[in-house]
Amino acid sequence: MVTSEIYYNPFVKTVLKEDILTEYLFGIFKIRQKKIDTEFPVDLVYLWVDGSDEVWLKKKQKYENKTFDNSEEQACCVGRYADNDELKYSLRSVEKFAPWINRIFIVTDGQVPKWLDTSNPKIKLVFHQDFIPQENLPLFSSTAIETYLAQIPELSEHFIYANDDMFIAEPLDKFFFYDCEKKPIVRLKHQVSKRQAKKSLYNRTILNSQKLIKERYGKNFPYAPHHNIDAYLKSDFLECESVFKNEFETTGKNKFRTEGELQRSIVLYYALAKNRARKKLYSRVDRYFSMSKRFFDNIFSKYSADSIVINANDKNPEVKIQKYKPKLFCINDGEGVTDKDRQRIKIFLEELYPEKSSFELKD
Repeated sequence: MVTSEIYYNPFVKTVLKEDILTEYLFGIFKIRQKKIDTEFPVDLVYLWVDGSDEVWLKKKQKYENKTFDNSEEQACCVGRYADNDELKYSLRSVEKFAPWINRIFIVTDGQVPKWLDTSNPKIKLVFHQDFIPQENLPLFSSTAIETYLAQIPELSEHFIYANDDMFIAEPLDKFFFYDCEKKPIVRLKHQVSKRQAKKSLYNRTILNSQKLIKERYGKNFPYAPHHNIDAYLKSDFLECESVFKNEFETTGKNKFRTEGELQRSIVLYYALAKNRARKKLYSRVDRYFSMSKRFFDNIFSKYSADSIVINANDKNPEVKIQKYKPKLFCINDGEGVTDKDRQRIKIFLEELYPEKSSFELKD
């Protein structure tokens, strides 16, 4: 369905509502407007785990002892699996600021959040065995699980993907994630440094994904993906999976994060290489630029401060929200984060999103 109230304005390169359109430039040249489809469904996919579940912990411990090299601390730290009710608050942010989301798929290893109202028609619980080959289960690595996202039954062609610690901070429409041609908008930030790559296995998977695209298509994208909600086309995901079949299969079998893997960002780089996505550079320091430079960059979409990452051990997370006014933010748990830090973050999220969503049980 095509509505008459939403247009693409080629002059300012953005989507505008009819009541704020500029019909003429300098009162002389008429600007051609293009009606666009606003009714395409966009699904949302989450990964979620309750790291305190005794059954899950015993299973994880069993495979750690068998297959895991404990020299890579990042791959299995407590913070990677800790549940601090982030998903509950993330869903509150979605209902408040992105009510147009079609369906919400929550992917778990047979676990169900105690507070979740599974009868809500928008919610669809998906267990690992529903879409991941049985011979590769169980998996404890999000990197591995993410390689199968496009296999989720009934998933729409357009879908956005989030970790449970990612939040929407202000009202957004679907054109924040997709352009007027319904192509994904790929938000990229500065390249991974040598120091970051040496320190982080996650960053090395990003560099490995960039390398695979460059070797295959001769196109270099020396930017890291922003660490927040990303937009995809399922068809891009499936094609990329077919092109890099061996690499996807290898990564998809690793129970814990392992050296030499690819990362889901390879699908974003693939879409850019095939001209099926639009690149948007991200930088939160643009708020320090001069007014003229900020105006120029905003008009031409060179930079945006669309998202930020807040460390869970940050003593004043609300200060970063006030300072950068992001549209998206992520609470990054990991090494060095204590239960006291998590309690402070939970209070912060409760103050930010105090109203229960329809996704929560009434009691």
